[in-house]
Amino acid sequence: MDERSPEFAPPVVGAEILLIPEAARRIADMLDDNSTWAEDFTREEIETLVRHMTLEEYNDGDRIFNQGDEGGFMCVILKGVVEIIKSACDSEELESRILVKMGPGRAFGEMALVDGAPRSAAAAAVGRVWLLTLDRPGFNAVCEREAALGIKLLKNIARLMSFRLRHTSLRLLTQLQSGDAA
Repeated sequence: MDERSPEFAPPVVGAEILLIPEAARRIADMLDDNSTWAEDFTREEIETLVRHMTLEEYNDGDRIFNQGDEGGFMCVILKGVVEIIKSACDSEELESRILVKMGPGRAFGEMALVDGAPRSAAAAAVGRVWLLTLDRPGFNAVCEREAALGIKLLKNIARLMSFRLRHTSLRLLTQLQSGDAA
């Protein structure tokens, strides 16, 4: 049985996303809650960004992307939870570890959007998930047509990547120190 939402048939592209009442409400909630991803954007800027995005739906266990996949897009969680999973290498058969679980308002996949390199981790849906995705053509269109918004978006992505790098460095230092103590 298909558990997809009767409100829309994914994917929904661009401004049409704002015509879906629950999607529009969740986007507004992200702004009101000062979510990590949306905290610096005005309602008008979010509406402009959404015109370059796609709304997609995933069911429990669906892979959004796999480690090693090519793909230049990032995602913002509108509804549900996503796990970020890292394997010892690009083979899913080797030991995997859940790095983080993220909920609404959080963004992921920005590294592949920026550098175009293969995915450094996998992402999977936990339960029913709605994602706003921004691909490289949409990202380029925002940067070219809405320069001030493109700069704001780039600063947001840079801040997100900086936060994650600092967090990873701290975890690495903790691991190294606990290894030295042993």
